[in-house]
Amino acid sequence: MQVTTIGIDVAKSVFQLHVVDSRGRVVLRKRLAREKLLAHVANLPP
Repeated sequence: MQVTTIGIDVAKSVFQLHVVDSRGRVVLRKRLAREKLLAHVANLPP
């Protein structure tokens, strides 16, 4: 998975994570609680 762009929709307690590859294809869409966001993003490939 070649991640080029990560978008985060910021809300009060829930975030929407949107990850796109080099071809513009959506790799991941995920709804995450505030407490789990940092751990999830840290595990994405560089």
